[in-house]
Amino acid sequence: MNKGVLVIVILIVLFCGGFIVFTVLNNNEEDKNDINTEIIENNRTDNETDTNTSNEIANNNADNDISEINDESANQNEINNEYDDGTFRVREIDNESFNSSYKIIEEEEVAKNSISIEEKDNNLTIAILKTNLNESLLENGGAITYDTKYDISNINADDVDTIFYGMEGQDWDYPLIFILQKDGTVKGIDMENGYKTGEFIAKNISELKNVDRFEQVDVTPQNNSGYYAVVAITKDNLVYEVGVK
Repeated sequence: MNKGVLVIVILIVLFCGGFIVFTVLNNNEEDKNDINTEIIENNRTDNETDTNTSNEIANNNADNDISEINDESANQNEINNEYDDGTFRVREIDNESFNSSYKIIEEEEVAKNSISIEEKDNNLTIAILKTNLNESLLENGGAITYDTKYDISNINADDVDTIFYGMEGQDWDYPLIFILQKDGTVKGIDMENGYKTGEFIAKNISELKNVDRFEQVDVTPQNNSGYYAVVAITKDNLVYEVGVK
């Protein structure tokens, strides 16, 4: 074999070897890229899973927090048992607390002597009398004239069982007037509004039912403050403190 042919053979061998090496390296690079792509995709999937899991946990925690808040509010309302209709507030008192912390006293004469309620044509009228209490309440003006009879709206005299005159607080304020009806329901007169406008309205106190009587009480044993209140006692012996908002 002459030298020329030998050189050509060597070149062909080198060329083929180089091509094979290039092909192997290229395939390895493609495999590496495929592996990297798969790793990236797996990481992305794992991250998305972690994110979804974190969001789910956060949402669950938020739901739990809201539930706990709602439960806490419900429990607080259940503990307080207090109702507010915008004019009057009613708070249930357990018998043990009532017996230990409330003392029944005489119906307040200062309230009864300051107001006159009469029946007229199956309706009720109210007159504000000139007393020290009323002079104090009307010191800054009002819409009523002493000893003038004003109609009480939203009440039928035939439905009335008893009318209770009470006081609330440490300092004498507007009297509390509660009308116990024959069916055990109660209406209260918004006295502050009456003094200021001349309109006396008997409003239903929906939370009070099956009421037997009202009592004036001294709450001093409970808070040592000289605080007076009014309670409604039902025929089932449930006790409610009733006052103005």
